[in-house]
Amino acid sequence: MTSKQTSPGSKTSTVKSTQETTASTSTPVTTSKVLSKELRHRISSFDLALQHQISLKALDQAIVDLESDDPVKRQTAVSAIEVYLADKENFENKATDLLNFSFALIAMANAKKAEADRLKKLAIPELTKAHRLQELVIRLFRTIINDDNKLTNYRLPMHTIKSMITSSVHVDEYLCDPDSLPDEFKRTKTTVNKQSLKDAFKAAQKNKTEPPSYEGVEFIQERQWRVE
Repeated sequence: MTSKQTSPGSKTSTVKSTQETTASTSTPVTTSKVLSKELRHRISSFDLALQHQISLKALDQAIVDLESDDPVKRQTAVSAIEVYLADKENFENKATDLLNFSFALIAMANAKKAEADRLKKLAIPELTKAHRLQELVIRLFRTIINDDNKLTNYRLPMHTIKSMITSSVHVDEYLCDPDSLPDEFKRTKTTVNKQSLKDAFKAAQKNKTEPPSYEGVEFIQERQWRVE
């Protein structure tokens, strides 16, 4: 930082040195360092997908048809992509192109989902106010117009207030003992505890003992693959 005397008796004016410029230019570098590994990966994948867009041009229709309602188109699309990848010498490059494009699609899908969630949150207050206004209109209608409960419908200039009979049974869980009810008023649902079965199979496998044997029950172990 330097000082410059402008005139006799005047106050010293301060001139900022180039130190500030140096600090400001380093800011983006600092910011980039705190970017998450996942975000950097997505940005990199998106850029690479754009770079390799030409190489995937022949698969444009096949990629679209992967989600077609027509099973024939879906199968044709799968076959086209399999043929594209079935090139052993260029498999790494072609697989990388497709995976880069897939990560770009994931990034775009996440962006759309985030925007949809934002719009949904913005819509909640409006829906709440709308339902509250309708409840108030119905309550006041029942108080000042239909106080004798003779009307089932009521026409307004642009809307109709309608009613219908609904039936329901309320059961107080603190007062009602299900065991005291006849069987026709009780319902029991039995489900298979798959986690317990899996634990039993794995324990038998670890201890080298006889595994559980039940008709229709099979212990399956398979390698799951994923892309990162």
